[in-house]
Amino acid sequence: MPFVIELESDPVYTKGLEKGIEKGIEKGIEKGIEKGQMEEKIAIARSLLDILDDDTISQRVGLDIKEVKKLKEEN
Repeated sequence: MPFVIELESDPVYTKGLEKGIEKGIEKGIEKGIEKGQMEEKIAIARSLLDILDDDTISQRVGLDIKEVKKLKEEN
């Protein structure tokens, strides 16, 4: 006779599954926040390209100098 385990009704499995889902959601939220912050830095840097030099933008906005130069090339 085959042995059948119903994982959905196993409290150990469902608790682990819930923790995994929570961690996944938290990680997704963190990545979304980081992406939004980076997009904001890039927008600010773009608005300063014609006003400030690359080094100053990099220091004040918190972007790598290479990123600032890349933005300048794109404009």
